[in-house]
Amino acid sequence: MSLLVLGDCHAVWARLIAAIDCGHAQHGATAVIQVGDFGFFPIYIPLLIEAMAGRRFPVPVHVIDGNHEDHAWLWGQVAAGVCERWAADLNLIVHRRGDTAVIDGVRVGFLGGALHADRSQHGSTAKGTTNWIINKEADRAASAFAAAEVDLVVTHSCPHSIGIGMAGSPDLFLAVERYIRAKGFDGGPFEDCGEPALTRLWTMLARPPRSWVYGHFHTHREVQVRSTAFRCVGSCDGSDGKHPTIGHLLDPGTWSWTTVSLGHPGDGE
Repeated sequence: MSLLVLGDCHAVWARLIAAIDCGHAQHGATAVIQVGDFGFFPIYIPLLIEAMAGRRFPVPVHVIDGNHEDHAWLWGQVAAGVCERWAADLNLIVHRRGDTAVIDGVRVGFLGGALHADRSQHGSTAKGTTNWIINKEADRAASAFAAAEVDLVVTHSCPHSIGIGMAGSPDLFLAVERYIRAKGFDGGPFEDCGEPALTRLWTMLARPPRSWVYGHFHTHREVQVRSTAFRCVGSCDGSDGKHPTIGHLLDPGTWSWTTVSLGHPGDGE
């Protein structure tokens, strides 16, 4: 058994499908986790259904929300039971913020969402449709993760100011000042940035996970913080400049990670 973790997709369905097929056929992946910015918009999901041409993903594909989603529409689909049809018809499982699951014997905790660094934040805290994670969601996740004793945490972005060392893009410096700091959010220092609610989650976890995976930054980075291995898995939409798509395989038996190439150069272009 092995878990394949994929980065931001942004509705580039051909590359996603090719990566999942390759991960299963060539690397023995028995389940997939995608870390958000999947492409949950009412104009894009029908295109995924069309691209799948009546078949299901060969293994269960577990996804969370990123910041670039239509959150009001997505959570409306969850409430209406549409996501249950996606699970049945596509083998696509959507996880709400704070969900836990056992996947191939791995206890996983999910907490999607993140701040926009390049545009205004959207959504309603009262309706639970914000792109960013609110403190109550982080608190609920902390309680759920502790109860489930999760070994793997899956988020879209990462905590800030704890030594992970994700550096913000210089091109986004003014946008961060305008859309994050000026709106009262603390994204941490520019050289160790991330989500305030995820920092809150990290400080609340008495039992840190063995691994914590995230995307958002469209780059690959690995760093150890205390007993937790943090891994930024890049993207699978081609925006990280890597061809073919890069995937990250976790062997639950040995708890070892392997970075693999998926598909062929030019797939999905």
